Amino acid sequence: MRLEWGEVDGVRAVWVEDGSIPGPLQACLMFGVGRGDETMTVSGVTHLVEHLALHRLGTVPYGWNGMVTPVTTRFGATGAGGQIAAFFAHVIGELMDLPVDRLESEARVLGIEGDRHGAPQLGLDLSIRLGPQGAGLLGWPEHGLRRLQADDVIAWSTKWFTAQNAVLWLSGPVPPELRLDGLRRGGEARRDLPPPLPLQPRSWMATSTRVVSLSLISEQQWGVIPGMGIARQRAVERLRGRDAISYAIEYDHVRIGGGQALEYLQADGTSGSYRPVLDGLVEVLEELAESGPTTSELALFHDQREQLRQHHESALSHLDNNAERCLLGLPTLTSEELEEKLQAVTATQMRRELSDLLPTMLGIGPQELGEDLPGWSTVTSWSTQRVDGQCYEPILSREKGNLIVGSDGVSWALDEDHHRTIRWSDVVACFTWDNGTRHLVGVSGEAVYVVPWNWQGGHALTSLVDSGVEPARRIRMGEGDTQYRTDPKSPDSLADVRWLSTLRGALHGVDRVDLVIDTDGLFLLYRPKGPVLVYRPQGPGQGQLGLQELRSSDREALLGTDARNRWIPEHEIEQIEFVKNPLARINSRKGNLRIATGAAEPIRIDLTSDEQVRMARSHLQALLGSRFVG
Repeated sequence: MRLEWGEVDGVRAVWVEDGSIPGPLQACLMFGVGRGDETMTVSGVTHLVEHLALHRLGTVPYGWNGMVTPVTTRFGATGAGGQIAAFFAHVIGELMDLPVDRLESEARVLGIEGDRHGAPQLGLDLSIRLGPQGAGLLGWPEHGLRRLQADDVIAWSTKWFTAQNAVLWLSGPVPPELRLDGLRRGGEARRDLPPPLPLQPRSWMATSTRVVSLSLISEQQWGVIPGMGIARQRAVERLRGRDAISYAIEYDHVRIGGGQALEYLQADGTSGSYRPVLDGLVEVLEELAESGPTTSELALFHDQREQLRQHHESALSHLDNNAERCLLGLPTLTSEELEEKLQAVTATQMRRELSDLLPTMLGIGPQELGEDLPGWSTVTSWSTQRVDGQCYEPILSREKGNLIVGSDGVSWALDEDHHRTIRWSDVVACFTWDNGTRHLVGVSGEAVYVVPWNWQGGHALTSLVDSGVEPARRIRMGEGDTQYRTDPKSPDSLADVRWLSTLRGALHGVDRVDLVIDTDGLFLLYRPKGPVLVYRPQGPGQGQLGLQELRSSDREALLGTDARNRWIPEHEIEQIEFVKNPLARINSRKGNLRIATGAAEPIRIDLTSDEQVRMARSHLQALLGSRFVG
């Protein structure tokens, strides 16, 4: 089959002579842009352009489809010549004038599609290797759909969907009525692709999954794909046929740009069998890398290839592959050149090329296999350094370690040897919630969560993070939770996320008060006026109702119940001292708190129960650290 190369209205095109491929005419207009060209903050924009371009097509009497891969976007159709021409006329017209009034609706549809399909393990593999950028974005949701505006989508379409960045292929001669002159003109807008992250040889990661995968990074050597195909066949014979521990064993070859590809081998299993599945996959690759395929395996490869070569699907694949190679700047091949290269593949070549790739092996499997495997290097997100800056200590059991925020970035330090650092200049995305939570993601995929109410004095954390991250890297995720259940089984146990505890029935002079300990300070809330010398707990129903109101109400509601109520911000508290009453055994007052705020006289609160004393000691210590003395 001879390929004909030419141009259609300035667009590179490749086709075959009439009758070479049976069936109706098939055609694909392919653009050199895919998810690998996006960044986190615009992730999904190519998919959105593809959907917008096809939305108004409606019901037509021919087949059509659109697809986004890591390196390309494709619009394909099958039908008569006039139908193919009509399809491309519609696509080009929409690309030149995108129906952005449909933007919000299509973004919502794509969000539903992403939730339905989830992220495949192959995407996780790419994310580990590349981080949340380039083809590594396949392991992440299309978060850019949350923030993209009409101008962003139009600018993306204008940059990438041009005649110079397109190739057309057809399974027959170009129909005379087919026109592509409506495409805008522009240069080839390729950007520098991120290099793979430095992984240790034979790296391993455990995650929540039910499959085991191995992958290698290739330079698309000619012996690798057939070698991996033979590896898959050996794995099928052993894991499914002989050992009966797997059902589906799959192999994928994924171009990731920069002349490289991911060679991905995956097998499923069940609890208790995952380790032999992993060992089986490793064995077949190591055996092929050491000894190469057998004579019969190599002969079978050539026999199967010869059979496939006679099938029209092989011819279509050859067209599509050459169009993609043209877009990626790779040399195109005639059928004779392709046949010559594949015929020349030897067992020695397969062995050598697979052996060269083994150091790039990455294994991913279920958590029951453990994070550390003998003979494997564990994939880790720990950083080698941490930033200098303000150090925040955790509140209660809400967090561990320390959070450091400085002019260079943020670090979460679990202990002296384990810390995770993201510098402001390395932030690829900052997910923001209206409740103040921030989630930072760095270039290697490392993440630091900043939840202000989990840290002592954390009320300023949100503004500190926002000042360090430029607005273009922020992705708004919605309102965020402001309440949680103190008892997961009880829907009536809601508490504000900043609430720590409430000391009910304490005394301020002769007035009964409730002291609500908030992560950002203290509320002094007065009960109805009237002297109270001895506090007696109310009935369980009424007392529980009052506690529920205190821990779930917002600040304005708490302060508005009485004009005497006070809010004392944590940063204004100089010291809180607990003094035990020496006559506590015979007196209703167990001790008192002296709250120093810089005023002339400290505020004195008398505690009337052992439970109040216990809560004051633990929760005030958690809130104030060394400023609580007791």
